[in-house]
Amino acid sequence: MIHAPTRVLLAALLLATAGCGTPQVFTPGAGRLMHTVCFWMKSDAPPDAAQQLADFYSTEVPRVPGIVSVFAGLPRPSERSVVDDSFSLCVCTLFVDSAAEQIWQSHPIHVALKQRFEPWLDRVVVFDALE
Repeated sequence: MIHAPTRVLLAALLLATAGCGTPQVFTPGAGRLMHTVCFWMKSDAPPDAAQQLADFYSTEVPRVPGIVSVFAGLPRPSERSVVDDSFSLCVCTLFVDSAAEQIWQSHPIHVALKQRFEPWLDRVVVFDALE
């Protein structure tokens, strides 16, 4: 007979190792694309410029075909040296694949975004990662 504390430990081990038996194989270009963009606003941009851009991403961008999800967030101040919290807004857009991200580049909503917000931008840095 297995004692109750041992049963709890075994159950925890089973849960912790579930799915660990099959390693994921990375195939370049085969999966979704995480398109992360960090924006730094100009000093003379409106005080709510980052929030306006976040609102645009939250309301307009999800309507573009091929986008799985959009996350727009303001920086969280950090004392950690490895954390860069100097940006004004960071946006993570998950695309179904690289082709969908290429369509986004010339989509009318992206064109409108650039026309409206580029004058306020001091710096933009993009990170693209394939699943």
